[in-house]
Amino acid sequence: MGNMAEQRKKKPLTREQVAECARLKAIWERKKSELGLTQESLGAKLGASQGAITQYFNGHTKIGDVLLLKMSYHLQFNPEEVRPDFFRENPELLPDRRVHPNDRPKNADELRALELARRIVALGSQGFSAIDSMLSALER
Repeated sequence: MGNMAEQRKKKPLTREQVAECARLKAIWERKKSELGLTQESLGAKLGASQGAITQYFNGHTKIGDVLLLKMSYHLQFNPEEVRPDFFRENPELLPDRRVHPNDRPKNADELRALELARRIVALGSQGFSAIDSMLSALER
């Protein structure tokens, strides 16, 4: 039996997960100036530290579904740009699907992620700046 630090060591990311991180970083590089964001300001919007954001971009930490949805909203991209099978793996997030009672979100974070995904898909490339402006006004 190893020591406690060895037992808590994170499982390495798969090649596909590392590739997802690289795709997300490329989107970040493309969008950050346009949106006037820094890793620190993106982290603040996501409830994460700048260091945590760096871990995602550098392929050290797996990008979960909820985080991917939040990032896709704030960086204005389709989650399938990072994870091509995202909506096939998560069909309940498609805006036109009726949710079966057994498929309901399990907690508040999943419910928010579901609603956010529906809005992202419904908007497409239009409407992001209007929603961002409204959210910014509410955050003041």
